[in-house]
Amino acid sequence: MTVSIGPTVRRRRLGTELRRLREAHSIKLEEVAEQLGVAASTLSRIETGKAPTRSAYLTAMLKMYGVEDPGQRQVLVDMAREGHRKGWWAAYEDVLPTGFGIYVGLEAEAASLRAYESLVIHGLLQTEDYARSTGSWRRTRSSGWYACAFSGRKRCCARIRWNCGSSWTRRYCAGRSAGRS
Repeated sequence: MTVSIGPTVRRRRLGTELRRLREAHSIKLEEVAEQLGVAASTLSRIETGKAPTRSAYLTAMLKMYGVEDPGQRQVLVDMAREGHRKGWWAAYEDVLPTGFGIYVGLEAEAASLRAYESLVIHGLLQTEDYARSTGSWRRTRSSGWYACAFSGRKRCCARIRWNCGSSWTRRYCAGRSAGRS
């Protein structure tokens, strides 16, 4: 099974590499922006991973930064291409709070997740009924909203290779229900 890296991480990696290349050649952000014919803020957003880059801009930047190695160029072009794709969570943007897609994108690329919950089972381990009964979700939402939100949560859980830990943890989580510990 191949794991594709989503747009959030790809954009950030590409932006970091472009900034490193620019700074290694002691070129100011404003100079590159002027050469490309874009605002400095646009270039800044590309370097911080907040915006994808156009292939024409990328080609011009690589030329300005003296990147001649075909292998390195191809890696950067592939990162830019991947940065234009939507992540799996795009289908749930109407359910996610504004700006939350960034966090979901980073979580989707995480190699591990460590969390401690003393009072409730962690959100990614909760069933829909458990989440409803503990009030993990606001009760003011419609049932359609809950179904869509839980569908997104299940999609996220399906991407995780669970390491359940000790047998005590498995027994505790399996036997725990809302309202009792």
